Amino acid sequence: MVLSCDLGDIQVAPSTNPAMGIDVGLEAFFTTSDGDREPNPRYLKAELPEWRRRARAVSRKRTGGRNRRKAVKRLRACHARVANVRREHHHQVSDARSSLRVDRSGKASTSKEC
Repeated sequence: MVLSCDLGDIQVAPSTNPAMGIDVGLEAFFTTSDGDREPNPRYLKAELPEWRRRARAVSRKRTGGRNRRKAVKRLRACHARVANVRREHHHQVSDARSSLRVDRSGKASTSKEC
């Protein structure tokens, strides 16, 4: 069974906000067309000594052993910590840059309080 509905032409209101281009890169987290730059934090660089220590601990353990599983779990937690901090940074930056917010009732506002 196929249902279809013809709504006709839908009129979209033009946006009052100016267009903005964002370049995501390695040197800077992003650069906007206005010239604003967000530095790219190097979270892995701070965790690298710990990561190396955990990886060496895994390599010294016997394959299939319980202690190896524990060491792998610790290494996995180190990877997850870096991933979580990166994800949190992404959300913090995007939240700070967004100018349009939608409150719980579905209404758009430009205020910081929702």
